[in-house]
Amino acid sequence: MVRVALALVASLFVTSISQAAFLTGTTVLGSLTFSGGGPNYFDPNNLFVPAGFGNSTSPPDPSVMVSSAIEFGFQSASTLI
Repeated sequence: MVRVALALVASLFVTSISQAAFLTGTTVLGSLTFSGGGPNYFDPNNLFVPAGFGNSTSPPDPSVMVSSAIEFGFQSASTLI
């Protein structure tokens, strides 16, 4: 049973990596909302995107090109995602 679980976890990890590689160079739109609606907190116009993330670059837009960098970031007074 443990071997089956480990094999499943390993296959999910490999699948995630290959899917991420497949998306490299494409543009994706990020959305982070709370309580089922409200503003998109991945949009830097809402002032919750810290510098250094893909969605913090100019022009401000929650759409980013997938690369080896971290695409989306959010920071509040108590949380950094």
